[in-house]
Amino acid sequence: MRRAQGKPRAKPDGYLHLQNFAVTKASGLAGALFNHLMEPRQKVIVEAALLELAQKQDLTTHPRPVAVFTEAHDCYRFDKDFLAAAFKPVVYGTYRLIRRNASEQMSIAINREYLQTEKAKVRWP
Repeated sequence: MRRAQGKPRAKPDGYLHLQNFAVTKASGLAGALFNHLMEPRQKVIVEAALLELAQKQDLTTHPRPVAVFTEAHDCYRFDKDFLAAAFKPVVYGTYRLIRRNASEQMSIAINREYLQTEKAKVRWP
């Protein structure tokens, strides 16, 4: 049995924070854009769009709520399946809304980091 601080660990409930989902493989490069390049105001736009989509979900297809507000962390948590379907379109839609090219922003960030990084000799064995 797995224990956390002496108590049995609870099973996951299937809801994730946006930051937690953005680091999973299912979020793809949209997760990297969300975590590393988006400003806080742009992240708020993504969260608001996901909340709007979650409220429009039909309860016959989703028997449990898609978005849950967590008082303990003062944030929304979303159903993992919902995020897998809606996260990428919302992130790229936000970039269209603010009239920025996502690939251009990623390229600029990569080049900036590349130029600031010290070179290292790498040999193939």
